Amino acid sequence: DRPWFVDGGEGGTMGLAVHPGYPDVPLIYVYYTAKVDGERVNRLVYYDVSKTEPSNHSKLLLEVPAANIHDGGRIMFGPANYLWVTTGDTGQQDLAADPNSLVGKVLRLTPEGEPAPGNESPGDPRVFTIGHRNPQGLGFLPDATPLADEHGPGPDEIQHLVAGDNYGWPEAREQEQYEGTDYHRPLAQHPMDGATWAPSGAVFYQGETVPALSTRYLVGVLSQQRIKVFTVTPPGGELPPLGETGTRYDADWLDDAYTLTSHDALTGELGRVRHVEEGPDGALYAITSNRDGRADAPFPKERDDVLVRITQS
Repeated sequence: DRPWFVDGGEGGTMGLAVHPGYPDVPLIYVYYTAKVDGERVNRLVYYDVSKTEPSNHSKLLLEVPAANIHDGGRIMFGPANYLWVTTGDTGQQDLAADPNSLVGKVLRLTPEGEPAPGNESPGDPRVFTIGHRNPQGLGFLPDATPLADEHGPGPDEIQHLVAGDNYGWPEAREQEQYEGTDYHRPLAQHPMDGATWAPSGAVFYQGETVPALSTRYLVGVLSQQRIKVFTVTPPGGELPPLGETGTRYDADWLDDAYTLTSHDALTGELGRVRHVEEGPDGALYAITSNRDGRADAPFPKERDDVLVRITQS
């Protein structure tokens, strides 16, 4: 009956998810960066918010190596009530391809923190996919297909996640590096001659409050200070018109499971968009990240880091 959010300091990782049985199961899950014996770690915990002092009723579900960069940190409940967690490579690139390491991965867990069935990992059973550099956003199509967005270097990517697959980092990031490999190719990359997206939190929006954005994969982007609106078209489906801001990602070498078309929304109006989310009433929300030390002019402003409710596009 109320929104929840967490506010992290510069360089830290913060993610939040509410147990799908809430409020009957009064658990709030938080993924955060801490220091233990002088070393950074990322922790996944849940808090029982029905208690007078929830911090005294927490449970540690996961502990992952951390750094002040490439830290991942998105958590969310997806289909079948499994908990999904993204982890960055923490600057240790080679570990992203190691199925026994938890960095540079997308993890899929039960609400109790155990490996979800069907992860198909040859290493740690909590691993769903490997070979990621810094995945920041997750979303699910109506048929439960998972999508993710990931920071470069070079091109940022939108990915179609398949259990057990390797997404190529650190060996592959550009077209010629994917060729002749079994690495799962992206659905979309930002143009090499264009400005980086710096993608962050995402949602496949199905609400009706903002009809123009409904049934789209919405990605908050930091560097370009806007929301990237991706239309996901299955093979043989009708592609949307490009209009003034549209880009089609249909090169032969890309993942052909879907064709993505992007448009821009709220360009320059909110600043650095850290996350977009659909509320239980179908409303669309966004949070900004203009005080993390990386915002360009004209940010920060007096009232710049905000939670906003989007009512039209």
